[in-house]
Amino acid sequence: MAIIKAYVPKLRALTPMFRGMGYDEANKQFIKFKGEYEHYHVLDAMTAAVEAGQIDSDTWVDTVFSSKEQFHEFLKNLNYMDDTERFHDRWAIALGEITGDMDDEYSTTGPAAADTFFNHAQETGQA
Repeated sequence: MAIIKAYVPKLRALTPMFRGMGYDEANKQFIKFKGEYEHYHVLDAMTAAVEAGQIDSDTWVDTVFSSKEQFHEFLKNLNYMDDTERFHDRWAIALGEITGDMDDEYSTTGPAAADTFFNHAQETGQA
């Protein structure tokens, strides 16, 4: 057996913009999601904005979504994720930063994340 050479792990790449919606890194602004998109588009954009220090945990729903209906549609899509499909670390860390509900292992699923996002939104008057 051979010793594995040391390496630096690479972070998963994010796509912060989708069809003109999401986090515009060049201008450091968030363009609200409306219409059709997938949950992972929102998660990538939110993560990029959180990592750049551009999300306020008390107003994030209004920053990210064009309406409360869009927010609830996003939560519904997260609930459709398979319970065995795990959030990757960058999404999980951003979830914890937004909600203050950080899992020590950065391990969560779509349905659990939907509950965490919704509970935080309710607690801060955003739901």
